[in-house]
Amino acid sequence: MQDFFYIALNKALLMKQLITLFLCLFSVISNAQNYETQWKDVYQSELNKHYKTANNQVEKIYHKAVSEKNSREIIKTFFYRNKLKGYIEITDSNDVFKDIDKEIKRLNQPYKSILQTYKAQLLTEYFFKKEYLVIELDKVKEPYSKNNIENWRTIDFVNEIDNLYNE
Repeated sequence: MQDFFYIALNKALLMKQLITLFLCLFSVISNAQNYETQWKDVYQSELNKHYKTANNQVEKIYHKAVSEKNSREIIKTFFYRNKLKGYIEITDSNDVFKDIDKEIKRLNQPYKSILQTYKAQLLTEYFFKKEYLVIELDKVKEPYSKNNIENWRTIDFVNEIDNLYNE
């Protein structure tokens, strides 16, 4: 009789584990499909050149991803938000770098490294694009605010880029 009870208990536990596994798998699949459906709407809005609508849709996906701590979707929305901002408004370099810093703090590896590399590349491009101005600023000996990238000296760019690659 004890053997029968033991077998029945094991079957019940196995069934419970299988149901839990199935529910978890179903939840992951339905969640992925939900994001997929939302992204299809974004792509369609973008194709129709409804950039503000697409941006609003991306913001909704972003907030959902943040609440679910879905790093993959957070980074995807980050790149899409910045792309769409370029269509909608003129963006300030400082704002772009602040957005990147905010997301770097939020994300875990490997997504954090992706954004750090992206920021380092943007800083490098910015430096070479504005090199003549930065070289002129290097000659100025007055104190300056490091919060504004337009005031940065060559050493600031070198240090920040080096830190991003070495973190």
